[in-house]
Formats: sequence, structure tokens, C-alpha cells
Amino acid sequence: MIFLAVLNWFTSKKAYLENAVGSTDDPEEIERRKRLATRFWNSIDTNDVWMVLIMAAITAFFCYVYFIPFNKKPGRHYLPSYCAIFGIGAILLSFAATLLYCSLIVNMDYDTSFVMKVAAINAVYSLLLYLILSFIFCNYSNTNAYRWFKL
Repeated sequence: MIFLAVLNWFTSKKAYLENAVGSTDDPEEIERRKRLATRFWNSIDTNDVWMVLIMAAITAFFCYVYFIPFNKKPGRHYLPSYCAIFGIGAILLSFAATLLYCSLIVNMDYDTSFVMKVAAINAVYSLLLYLILSFIFCNYSNTNAYRWFKL
């Protein structure tokens, strides 16, 4: 539930299950819809660690490539705009990888908006991790990259 803790700001599991039931009065249909929604939520919840690990690997890879091999090439590669381009690439790829991973573990047609929220949260985590790793690479590695801060 580490990853979905932020998702709870938007909706709780209880509210999600109540929305999944809809406006039916049939007790059997209510139970069937609750079971489907619970299975969907739990599938995402039990795999949240893998989603975060995939995002972290993608983001770390983009940081490494930008700060070490890319900036070691001759030429003026160490501009802030290049850092932003690599960051945007990491965010977009993390978003896409999360969507792909979710499509492999659950039926996305069941609730596409929920999966999109999960992918968007993972993209925000990617942005935060990229900023942290950029700060670390800038100050503690041998790189020609544009220095954000000098400690």
C-alpha cells in the first residue's frame, strides 16, 4: 500500500467499492460487483512495489545516461534544456511502462480512469526521483553537466 497511499487522497478503497456497486438493488449483483472491484483494487495494490521499482529503474537509467555518457561527448551537451528533455523522457516512459504493466496484471477496460490515476502518480514519483538523482549526480559525480547547485 506504499504506492497507493497517495491514491487514497483521491479515493479510498471503501469509496471505490461503493462506486463500483452503482445503482443496483439486486443483492447478488451488488456482491458480484464488489468482488470484481475488490479483485481489481487488490491486483493493483499487490503489484504497487513492482510499479515503483520499474519507475525507479527507468528514472535512474535516464539520469545516468544524461549525466555520464551523454555529457562526456564532445560538444555543448551540458545545457539545462537537455536535462529537462531527459527528465521528460523519464516521466513519459515511466507513465507508459506503468500503463503497460497494469494492462498485463488487470483488465484495464474495467476501470481505465483508475489505472490512469495510478500511472499519473507514478509519473509524479518519477519527476521527484529525477530531481533528487539529478542533484546527486550534479554534486557527487564526475560530469560536465550544468550544475544546479554547488555544495
